[in-house]
Amino acid sequence: MKFILSAMLLSITCVAMAQDVSQERRLVSVTSGVESFRLTKDQIAQLTNDALAGSGDAAVKLSAYYSNVALNFDKGRYWTIIAAENGSAIGQYNAWDQLRTENDADSKRRALFWLKQAAAQGDRDAAAQLEKSEHLKATQPKN
Repeated sequence: MKFILSAMLLSITCVAMAQDVSQERRLVSVTSGVESFRLTKDQIAQLTNDALAGSGDAAVKLSAYYSNVALNFDKGRYWTIIAAENGSAIGQYNAWDQLRTENDADSKRRALFWLKQAAAQGDRDAAAQLEKSEHLKATQPKN
C-alpha cells in the first residue's frame, strides 16, 4: 500500500514538474519573440531611411519595435501608417486594426479603406474580416 501511495505521489510530482517546464518554455518563447523586435541604433537609422524611401517591410519592423519593445505607441502607430502607405499588406491590416476602435467616423472610414487594401493584396485575414464586416453591415437595420 505504501508503495502504491509513493508511486502515485511520485507520478503527481513528475506531472507537476513537467507542467512547470512546459510553462517555462512558453515564457521563454514569448520573451524570445520580443527579443526579435529589438533593434540597435544603427538598425533603427537604416530602417528609418528605408521606410521613408518606401519600404513597407522596414516600416513594419519599426512599428513592431516601437509598439512591443520601446512601448512608444504613438511612434508605433506612425510607422504602422507609413507601412500601410508604402503598400505593405501587413501594415494595411495593422492600420485597420488600430483605426477601427477609434470613436470618430473618419478613423473608421480609413480603417475600412486599409482593410480593403490588404484584402486586395491577398491577405487572407483581411479578406475574412472584410467579409465579416460586410455581413454585419447587411444584417443591420436601415435607418
